[in-house]
Amino acid sequence: MGIKIAQIKFIPEKGHLDSNYIELMRVMSDIIKDNNIDIIVMPECFLDGYIASEPYITKEDMVKYAIEPDTSQYVNYISVWAKNNNCWIIFGCSRKGIDGIYNSALVFNRMGQITGIFDKCHLQDHDLKFAPGNNLGVFDSDFGKFGIMICADRRWPETVVNAGVKVRRVAV
Repeated sequence: MGIKIAQIKFIPEKGHLDSNYIELMRVMSDIIKDNNIDIIVMPECFLDGYIASEPYITKEDMVKYAIEPDTSQYVNYISVWAKNNNCWIIFGCSRKGIDGIYNSALVFNRMGQITGIFDKCHLQDHDLKFAPGNNLGVFDSDFGKFGIMICADRRWPETVVNAGVKVRRVAV
């Protein structure tokens, strides 16, 4: 049994959640037509256009661009879309959390449920506006187990080797 994966590849507008969401829905609808896609994957911080990379945006500003999955209209719409199209979605966004704002990937299953959240663990100079994730999760799906890496996470072998094991936060 093979799986079909589609990656969203267009440049979202920095800080424009509404227009990025509208364009995302258009692109996802085009992709899904007659393709029987199993998984759609978005780039990191897709919804806000990776606004954190802008020098004029402060760590404190990030709260304006981050979503709360439990109350976000975007999350609700993505959930309905995933269910209606029988498709897994890996949704890149800035997410509000207990310890700050995270560079997150929300994992939606074919029923539109969030089955997990991965927060980028390995932050570089340009993304220190985010709180670091502390778990390299493994997610169960109808096609098997999988993990997620966001950008710099791929540079550290423990991301792949120790997926599912807690990682230590180290102050530098």
